[in-house]
Amino acid sequence: MDEDATLGAPTTADEHAVSHPYVAGVELGGRYRLIAPLGKGGMGEVWEAEHLELRRTVAIKLVRADELDVRLAQRLRREAEIVARLEHPSIVRVTDVGETQDGRPYVVMDRLRGRPLSGLLRERGRLPWTQARDIAVQICAGLACAHAAGVIHRDLKPSNVFVLDDPHGRLPIAIIDFGLAKATVLGPRDRSLTKSGMVFGTPAYMPPEQVRGETLDGRADLYAAGAILHEMLVGEPPFVRATAAELLYCQLFETVPSVLARVPDVPPDLAALVARCLCKDPAMRPANADALRVELVGAGTGKGATVVPRDTIPMPTAELQARYAVHPIPIAPPSGRPRSSRVWIAPVVALGLVLAGGVGTMALTRWRHDAEPAPVEPSAVEPTPVEPTPVEVAAPPVSPTIERPPAVSPSPSVTPPLPEPAAVEPTKAGAAPTKKATRPKRTPSTTTAPGSVPSEPVPPVEQGPGVPKKDGEIYSDFFPEK
Repeated sequence: MDEDATLGAPTTADEHAVSHPYVAGVELGGRYRLIAPLGKGGMGEVWEAEHLELRRTVAIKLVRADELDVRLAQRLRREAEIVARLEHPSIVRVTDVGETQDGRPYVVMDRLRGRPLSGLLRERGRLPWTQARDIAVQICAGLACAHAAGVIHRDLKPSNVFVLDDPHGRLPIAIIDFGLAKATVLGPRDRSLTKSGMVFGTPAYMPPEQVRGETLDGRADLYAAGAILHEMLVGEPPFVRATAAELLYCQLFETVPSVLARVPDVPPDLAALVARCLCKDPAMRPANADALRVELVGAGTGKGATVVPRDTIPMPTAELQARYAVHPIPIAPPSGRPRSSRVWIAPVVALGLVLAGGVGTMALTRWRHDAEPAPVEPSAVEPTPVEPTPVEVAAPPVSPTIERPPAVSPSPSVTPPLPEPAAVEPTKAGAAPTKKATRPKRTPSTTTAPGSVPSEPVPPVEQGPGVPKKDGEIYSDFFPEK
């Protein structure tokens, strides 16, 4: 939905097909000649014209050619009367009023050179907070003048704030289009233009009390000014939805997003001031436009006060929640470029780091486990203990020197060596050991070959329970070297 769409002034599909009585060259009242169209609003269209006597370029607002509603003509006359008594540099000046030959009223205003604030925001995305603050100060100054005259704009939005061309680079503004303006003190003709239950305005900038159709005061325009300031700082209005009904629901029941969450470089006191203007309760907003202007001048200078409002938002009914509580449309970043959703990156990266750490820990533990030697588990079947047989060995003769002769083959009288014992298979961990045949214990012979030197006494071989020995260790003492 167009952000500048206005409730109470719908347009038809065949609007452009209607024949146009206003064309270039047409004279109005013998004093003005139409030159070119400048734009079209909810109930009228604006033309550039020339004052025939003064030779001065002006802007003329007329009732649309396809509108035959007498009420709109009365509103245009009422707008001319209201704006004619407002004299302020930040408000467009009305210089004349009149009627066409068919009785349609028109209003003559100063021809402004520049463009609407809405066009500037579409081009730049968002403004530096200093420029946004200065424009908001001018808006509040113009509103203060209108409110002092008893006039409420009721349709303040970026397209109704005209940014004037300035050779020095400043951004002076003028508030335009008081077509929905309403006097706080109604006269007899004003009451005829007011109907109970009717809602006029632009949903994206409409305060909650205006949505509910309640009596308005100047604080309604402050809500719209806060929404405009939010859009200048962030690049988007406070709420972005697809339909007018969803926008009205947000104005009533949704919390306004924080400016600092989108643009952290905005001064906190300026962001808090935006939040105060956008409070649902009018009592939480600044007292009036002039008070808001004073606070805006001090914002960002170190002299302003940061006051965070505690706004109480009413709870919607279950029916309203079911009908209008929808997810917001993705908002573009402040630069104006489409923003891609990358919220998932942080949790995915964190999960990847955790998984990588876990896998690395498991791999390191496995490597250490493989590097360490496997523990030898004791056999489930303990070997039968063998009692050692005591052997008496004759003491060798004492000789001061003993020369060991070369090795001599064993004498035939010596008992031949026993056959090699069967190899004992090592027991695998966790498997039952295989019981091998037990070789009988042999007592070493003391017989020596002739001419040989008696050997050293051999101590008895003891094999304790649960201490396995290799075959070489068990039988190496029984057999001499070959």
